[in-house]
Amino acid sequence: MQGFIWMGTKDGLNRYDGYNFRTYKHLLNDTTSMSDNEILSLSSDQNGNIYISTQGGGFNKFIYNTNEFIRYPQLPISEPTVNTVYPAADGSIWIGTPEGLILGEPIEEEPNQYRFTNLSKNSAYLNIGGQILPYDRKMMAVHAILPIEENYMLIGTQNGIFIYNTQEKNFSAASVNTQI
Repeated sequence: MQGFIWMGTKDGLNRYDGYNFRTYKHLLNDTTSMSDNEILSLSSDQNGNIYISTQGGGFNKFIYNTNEFIRYPQLPISEPTVNTVYPAADGSIWIGTPEGLILGEPIEEEPNQYRFTNLSKNSAYLNIGGQILPYDRKMMAVHAILPIEENYMLIGTQNGIFIYNTQEKNFSAASVNTQI
């Protein structure tokens, strides 16, 4: 973003300009700093803002224009670890956690705020044959998120790859022969 190389590490966010590094870290009494130093993934939106997934502090949004962080530690999960964040073009954000897939929908009257829903808890999971998987399989850790077509997201989990249908609100196990 903006000609920099950004790197997430176990000890903060690093920005390299070709000559020097600048390191961003969690600062105890500074709410505009990152929520946690252990970074699991980075992604960006069309405005150049960076979404930072952390090991124990939820996720953060780095606002490029103001050089500040917004923290999002309060997600509908029991542990605030976020594996990945995918910012969609419509302003929503898709979040992969150890407890499943979460959708953050923007709250219009509150900039940079979202209404979060854990999609994994209210969805059906289907195996390759189309049968519903048992309930205990609904808490699969989500590690990767990628839109593949309108109303379909490719979801990488600890138990394989699933296709999430945003209209039908179900996860179907992907196979080599999967047709959308």
